[in-house]
Amino acid sequence: MPQNNPMPPMTKFNDYIFVLLGHNFDERSITAVVTQLRQAGLLVKVVGLTPGQISGAHGLTLVPDLTLGKALTLASQVIGVIIPSASADSPALRNDPRLAELLERAISTELNLLSVR
Repeated sequence: MPQNNPMPPMTKFNDYIFVLLGHNFDERSITAVVTQLRQAGLLVKVVGLTPGQISGAHGLTLVPDLTLGKALTLASQVIGVIIPSASADSPALRNDPRLAELLERAISTELNLLSVR
């Protein structure tokens, strides 16, 4: 049964939480975190390095909402970045200079950074 959330989210209008998605991500943690935050009324965007499907550790594939390049254009509106531990271990994500740029741009907005295991 759907639950009504009587309280609006405590964020400014159009503030985003980005969940970074790398290959071999942990499907359970990603889907649980994204689902719970969206059910709470937060604007959550799953961000991938490139457009198209990204495969998880157990074969589940997801299509990110945004590429990292597009996410950079929204950096001033980011209130949180979630980096799942399996994604953080992705060499492609870890070595992408755009990730550092995203975090640098978002830091001025009192960014919250969270790593999920």
